[in-house]
Amino acid sequence: MLQTLPFAAGGRQINAKASFFRYESGDAGGLDTSVRVRADGNDLGLFLPGDNIELPVSASRWELVPVSGSCTGTVRLGMGKVSGSRLVGTVNVIDAAAAKTRTGNQFIGLVAVGAAVGFVSMVGVWANGKTVAVKSFKISSASAGNVAIGFATNRGTGLGVANALASKLAGSPGSTHGGCYGTISTSVPTAGESPGWSAFGTMNINSNTPTELVTHEPIVLTANMCLAVIGQSTNRDLFIQLNTEEVV
Repeated sequence: MLQTLPFAAGGRQINAKASFFRYESGDAGGLDTSVRVRADGNDLGLFLPGDNIELPVSASRWELVPVSGSCTGTVRLGMGKVSGSRLVGTVNVIDAAAAKTRTGNQFIGLVAVGAAVGFVSMVGVWANGKTVAVKSFKISSASAGNVAIGFATNRGTGLGVANALASKLAGSPGSTHGGCYGTISTSVPTAGESPGWSAFGTMNINSNTPTELVTHEPIVLTANMCLAVIGQSTNRDLFIQLNTEEVV
């Protein structure tokens, strides 16, 4: 005989003789729905909704411990092998992107510096003690022309002002890392303006047209590194749109 039994947040112990176990459904509000299962004290591993196991001998005590403390769900227990082609319980369609946003580690923001007479604009993203994945990076200016793109080992005076980026999880704190901006004397920064500056390329952008730096995979900045853009000519404003993730 099969029994369909619920478990509440925090899990439960089921005292029932069974050799077949199936994790029918689970809901953790977008968090991890995996459950650790033990039979008579023997660890059977982590189960996701839809997973099942048939033991060679029956067990009398089943312990369910969800990985996420908010996870609730249902399981089925019985004797002998049970199979079926139907979907039982709630079918969870996992939106992986939304689940990542719910972690509070995804950020977005716009960084801008206005035209400064006789100076060159510089904008970037600063890791600030974190490991940061820059997933998209769009550059724009009211003035068409080339920009230089590169890395620096820290902010320096050229990127002297830093602002936290907004969390994609509405109402959550902003980023530890940040967008930063400032001005420099010429198109090539001094060591004080941008420590360890190393340009890896240039791009030509049209006026008032955001142009994405296409990298195919995210650019990863280790602690305190910067990804920066330099305007290459004086009296020019500069903007970047950022989509980032704090990895550590």
